[in-house]
Amino acid sequence: ASANVAIDVDYDAVKPPLIVGDTGFFYQGQSSYTYYYSQTELDVSGTITINDSLNSYTETISGIGWIDRQWGNFNPTNGDKYEWFCMQLSNGMDLNVWNIFNPQNLVPDNSLYRICSVFVNDTTSFTTSAFQLDRLAFSYTPDSVMCYSQEWQFTYGDIDLHIITLYDNTEVSLPFRFYEGSTEITGTVGGM
Repeated sequence: ASANVAIDVDYDAVKPPLIVGDTGFFYQGQSSYTYYYSQTELDVSGTITINDSLNSYTETISGIGWIDRQWGNFNPTNGDKYEWFCMQLSNGMDLNVWNIFNPQNLVPDNSLYRICSVFVNDTTSFTTSAFQLDRLAFSYTPDSVMCYSQEWQFTYGDIDLHIITLYDNTEVSLPFRFYEGSTEITGTVGGM
């Protein structure tokens, strides 16, 4: 947010929404619930203008976007912590993955704590909690207060993905501290 920046962007949905939890409503952790969907592929076009004391610069932008819409009582400042991914694969699949940590900092093996919703194509999507997400590397923040996973192996059925963060220090501090950043994903779906 800045008084010196203007953003004028159009978003056009290419795919139907990924309805997380199959219906959009699901329970999270000990006592939370949420309504959730993702617009996973949006054609994005527009401009960003930056004004400084001497000049104004306008950059035309275009690309692909992803927007999540969530509401409910889930609030990580009140207890439940989480690890969350949105993934777009080159074969057209989209995945929304949640691991919610209990007070013992574990992820129980049930649908209250492990949620993966998958958009396969225009006629097929599903939700499961039977996936495996192994943490392979970690990184501390510069102040050594927070430690975040930085590399994972995700497996479910014939899906085998290796996920690694592109940057190890992209923490958001407000409204609470959490890691949010881009990842690189390699792997296979059905051997491809």
